[in-house]
Amino acid sequence: MLAAGAVVLAACGGGDGASGAQGEVVDLLMEAADADAIEIDRGCASDLASDLSDADAEAIVDAGLDGDVDVSAAADAIGEQIFDECVDNSSIIDSAVAELEGEEGVDAECVRETLGAATTADEVFEQLFDAMLDCSDG
Repeated sequence: MLAAGAVVLAACGGGDGASGAQGEVVDLLMEAADADAIEIDRGCASDLASDLSDADAEAIVDAGLDGDVDVSAAADAIGEQIFDECVDNSSIIDSAVAELEGEEGVDAECVRETLGAATTADEVFEQLFDAMLDCSDG
């Protein structure tokens, strides 16, 4: 789940559809999201990623899914848009709960219910730790 979040934060801008290195960024984003069962609207992500500078897009592609990437402040700031506009929050919650299922002492369904009120992906990530604490036996 964190890999998808990192790529999303580093990668997204706005426009009329991504091609070239920007399109490759969208492919990486979708690959990371699929690996974590997070649903992202590809068209939305492509529109946003199209405004990435060539340098930022190439840096992201070169780093790949597991690499550290150094991008501009503009790319970082714009990356927040994809969480607000393209990511299905319920799929983030489902992914987090799936990782918690079977964990000793954490009520995964309680976490799901607690996070259900989150309206953005950022809120899900911000509230996840507290939800885990609130829904634990310890």
